Amino acid sequence: MNMPWRRRSRTGICGAAMLFLAAAMPGLISLAQVLPSEPDADSDPGIRELRDEFLRQRLGPPQEGYPADAHMKALEVARRLPISPLQQTKKYTPLSGGGFQITGKWTFPIPPPLDDRGWYGKEASQRIVAIAVHPSNANTVYVGGGEGGVAKSTDGGTHWTYISDSLDSQSIASIVIDPKAPNILYTGTGYSAFFGVGIYRSFDSGATWALLGRSQFSGKTIGKIAIDPATAGSQNTTTLYASVTANSVFSLWKSKDSGTTWTQIKSGSGAAWYGGSIYDIAIDPGASSTLYITAPDGVFRSLDAGGTWTKIHDIPDQAAASRLAFVQGILWLAYKNSSSIVVRSSDKGATWWAQITSPGNTESDCFAVDPARPNRIFIGGSGNLRYSTNNGDTWTQTDGSKVHVDMHAIAIFPGNTDTIYLGNDGGVYRSDDGGATWVNKNQNLSGALMHGISLSGDGHMIMGNQDNGTQVYTGGNTPWTMVYGGDGWYPKIDPNNSNKMYFTAYLTGTVSAYSGVPYRRENGSIKDVTPPGAVGEKSSFFPAMFMAPGNSNHIIIGFQNVWRSLDSGNTWTRIGRSTYSIAEIAANKTIELLYEAPSNQEMIYAYTKGGYLFVTANAGRGNSADWTNITDARFSSRGINTITVHPTQPDTAYVILKKTGNPHIYKTTDRGRTWTGIGAELPDTTWFNDIIIDTAAPNTLIAASASGIFSSLDSGATWGNMNAGIPAGMNITSLSMNSGNRQLVAATAGRGVYSTVLPSGAGPSLIGPSIISVGAASGTTGTAFSYQITATNNPTSFSAAGLPAGLSVNAVGVISGTPTSIGTFNVTISAVNSSGTGSSTLTLIVYSACDLNRDASTNVVDVQLQVNQALGVTACTSDLNRDGACNVVDVQRSVNASLAGQCLVGP
Repeated sequence: MNMPWRRRSRTGICGAAMLFLAAAMPGLISLAQVLPSEPDADSDPGIRELRDEFLRQRLGPPQEGYPADAHMKALEVARRLPISPLQQTKKYTPLSGGGFQITGKWTFPIPPPLDDRGWYGKEASQRIVAIAVHPSNANTVYVGGGEGGVAKSTDGGTHWTYISDSLDSQSIASIVIDPKAPNILYTGTGYSAFFGVGIYRSFDSGATWALLGRSQFSGKTIGKIAIDPATAGSQNTTTLYASVTANSVFSLWKSKDSGTTWTQIKSGSGAAWYGGSIYDIAIDPGASSTLYITAPDGVFRSLDAGGTWTKIHDIPDQAAASRLAFVQGILWLAYKNSSSIVVRSSDKGATWWAQITSPGNTESDCFAVDPARPNRIFIGGSGNLRYSTNNGDTWTQTDGSKVHVDMHAIAIFPGNTDTIYLGNDGGVYRSDDGGATWVNKNQNLSGALMHGISLSGDGHMIMGNQDNGTQVYTGGNTPWTMVYGGDGWYPKIDPNNSNKMYFTAYLTGTVSAYSGVPYRRENGSIKDVTPPGAVGEKSSFFPAMFMAPGNSNHIIIGFQNVWRSLDSGNTWTRIGRSTYSIAEIAANKTIELLYEAPSNQEMIYAYTKGGYLFVTANAGRGNSADWTNITDARFSSRGINTITVHPTQPDTAYVILKKTGNPHIYKTTDRGRTWTGIGAELPDTTWFNDIIIDTAAPNTLIAASASGIFSSLDSGATWGNMNAGIPAGMNITSLSMNSGNRQLVAATAGRGVYSTVLPSGAGPSLIGPSIISVGAASGTTGTAFSYQITATNNPTSFSAAGLPAGLSVNAVGVISGTPTSIGTFNVTISAVNSSGTGSSTLTLIVYSACDLNRDASTNVVDVQLQVNQALGVTACTSDLNRDGACNVVDVQRSVNASLAGQCLVGP
C-alpha cells in the first residue's frame, strides 16, 4: 500500500543514484526537552506502525478501492466546474452592499524555510525523494518531493524554482537526466500511488512537459527510470526502463522510443511495506543489453535487454529495500537482513565477494558508489547517512547535528565526485568534500508536509508537520520557528491572542504509552495539558484536540471520554455520565473528532473510531451530560474526516466522509436526526480532508481535498472550483480563515502554506446564471416543438415570457408544446439561482403549416409545393395561361379549377 504519509523510502524511489544514468509529566517544558536527539517515531517500529495507521485514516487516500485513474478523473471533474465566484476576476456585490473587484488568486507569501534548530543546521523543507544532477554542470540540479513537485536550481542549491506546477501530479518518485542530451528529463510520478499519472518528459530542461504512459501507469508508482547509455541522446529512439508498482504488484517496463510507448517485460508481487517493488535498476554501460534489477524476491540479471531473466541473489528481508550500483565492471548490492549488508560481484553476479563489514542497523533506502573511486560507498535509510572510503571495511556516520535523518535520495556529480547531493525528510544537502561535511540547501526551497494550519486575527499561524515538528509564523518576512519537534497535529492558535496556541505532538521518549501528547504554548512556555482524569485512557496516536470558535478559552480533548476545559487547559471536566460513556457505546473506541457549536457551548459533536457520531446538548452539566448517538449508516461504512458547525445555528452541521463516492459532504439542520448529501457535482474519485464555514457569510462553505479546493456560496447547493494559483494536482490537507480580515490559508501535503484574501464585507453574492443557449428557433403550427434553455452557474428554475399560444416552459428549462399561432415572437427566457437571474431574448418564429417555403406568407408558391408533395408533381407540364412560360401560375390555374383555390391544409 502506497501512502503519501509514508516516511520511509518506497518502491525504489531512492537508491543508487545511477549517476549519469539515471506523555511527559504535566508541567512546563524547556526548549531542550522539545528538541531531543531523536526527533520522531521512526526509530520504533511499533510506534511507527501506530502513527502510520492514524495517518492512513486521516490523510489518505489509500490505493485500495480506488480506480487506477482516480486522481486524473477527479481533476477532470474539478476542471469542468465553474470557477468559484471567490476567484473570478469580475465585479460582485457583497451582502453588505457596494462593489468589490475580486482578484482572488492563491499566493505563496510565507517565507519558505522551516526551522530545524536544535538539529540539522537550522533550515528544512519538504521530503526530497529524487535527485538528478546535470552531467557536466554540478550547479544544475533537479529535486523531486514526494508530495511537493519538481524544483530546479542552477546555482548549486542556493536558489530554487519549481518547474512542475502545471503537472497533474506533484507526487514525484523519480527523476533522470539523459546523459548525452541533458536538456531531456524524465520524471516518474506516484510517490503515493494514488497520485501517479505516468511519466513526464521534457525536451527543454523542465520548461515544458509531456505526459507519457497514462493508460499503463495511472494510479501507480514510477519508482525508478533508467536510460540505456547506448541509445541515449535521442528524442524518439532512446531505450528506457521503468519500475512500476501498485497494490503490491511490481513490474518492469521498456520503451524503445524515448517513452512514447511502453511494453511490460517482467512482473511479480512482493512485500506490502514498500508496496512490492522493483527497487532498483542497473545497466552495464559497456554492454547495455545486460540489466540488473532487485525486487522483494531477489536480484535478477538479463543478458538480452530484458527478454529473459536469471536470479543471481536472494533477498532475505523482502520488506526492506535493496539497491544496486554498477561501477567499473563491479556490481554492488545493498540490502538488509538483521542489519545492512553490502556485497559485490565482478562476474555479473555469478559469484559474490564475502560480506563487507555491516554499516549498521539501517535500511538501504539510499545507496551509491563513487564512479571515479569505487572504494567510496554511501548508504542510508531511517537514521543518518553512513559512508566508507575503503570498500566497506569501516564506516563513518555523518554529523547528525548538520543533516536531517531519514535518507531518501543521493546523487554524485560525475565530473567531480566530491560533489554530492543528498535528499531526506528535511530537504536537500550538498557536500563538496566527498561527504565528509554537508551544507544545508533549504534556505530558498519552499515546502512542508503539513497536517494542519491555524490562523490568528493578526496573521500569525501555527502549523503541524510530519518530520519537522510544530512551527509558528509571526508575520512579515520572519521565518517559521519550531516550537516543538517530531510530528505535529491539531495546531490551534487563539484568534484573539496569538501568544497562546495548542497542538498535539509525538516525540520518542516523552510518553510511556504509544500516543502523542496535547500541549499549550503561551508566551514562549510549553505545558502538557493532558487532563489528569484522562491518564490511563486510550487515545488516537495524536489525541483529538479542539478550540471552540465561540470562545477560545474552551479547549476540548478526546481520549476514551470527551474532556473540556473552560480556562485554556488549566482545569478539566469530563463530559458524560460515566467513565467511557461514549466509548462503551462505540465498542470501546477512542474519540477522533470534536466540535463545540460556536453559538451554543452546551452543544458538542463527537466522532469516534469505528464510525460513531454523537452529540450532547447539555455539555454544561459536565459529568451528568447526556450523549445521543446520531450515527448514520453511511458514516459507519466510510468514516468521517471532518466536522464543522454553523456559526449561528447549532443544529446545522456538516461532515466530510472518507473514501471515494459522492456525496462526500453531508449536512444536518436538525442536530443529526437526518442527514442530506450535498455537492454531488464535486469529484467522486478523490479524498476530502477539511471543510470550513465563513462566519461572516455562513452560507459560504470551503472544502479541501486531494484534488484541490472548492467553494459554495449557497450552503452547498452549488459548487465552484477555487484552485487558481495552487499547483495542479496538489493535496490540500487543512484550511483556516480569519473572517474579519478575510484571509484564508491552505495547508498542503508537500509545498507548505498558500494564502488568499477573500472579498471584504460579508462576502460576494454568487453569480447569477448566464443564458448560453442559441438565441433563435422556429416551429410550425400543428407540429410538436421543443427547445432547451441552457445557462451557466447551476440554475434552479427557468421561465419564458411572451411564448405563442400552445407552448410552455417546465422547471428544467424545456419549452415545449404544439404552437397554434403564427408569427415572430420575442420571448424573454430566464434562468434563476439563489443569487440572481440571467435573461436573454429568444427570437421564435412560428410558421403556418402551409408556408412550406418559410417566407412568412401563404401564397401560390406554397400551393405549388403542396401539390408537388401530394401528387408527385415536380414541374409544370402545360402553359395554361399562354404566356410562353410553363411555371407555377399554370399549376395554380389547374389546381384552382379542381380545388376551388383552397389551400390543401390550413390555416
